[in-house]
Amino acid sequence: MQAIARFEGVVADVLNKLVSLGYFQTRSEAIRASVLAFGKEYGLLRVPRETGEAAAVKAMKLHREIMSGKRKTVPLKQALIRAGIE
Repeated sequence: MQAIARFEGVVADVLNKLVSLGYFQTRSEAIRASVLAFGKEYGLLRVPRETGEAAAVKAMKLHREIMSGKRKTVPLKQALIRAGIE
């Protein structure tokens, strides 16, 4: 589904602030998250889907942080050593 919407005033300000503060990368992501939050609030989402959506959002955020250099990664062997597995 695709939709076009116009936001003005306080709604537009809040939407822009969510992006500028880094909560979301785009206004579209902020709108999608808002729709999911309302769906949860009104009991329209099932728990497994909700969990999957949250995991997907977190994975996308981590990927963006890694790609931008904000989050560092280590090789698997080093991670296993740090965890005391190897």
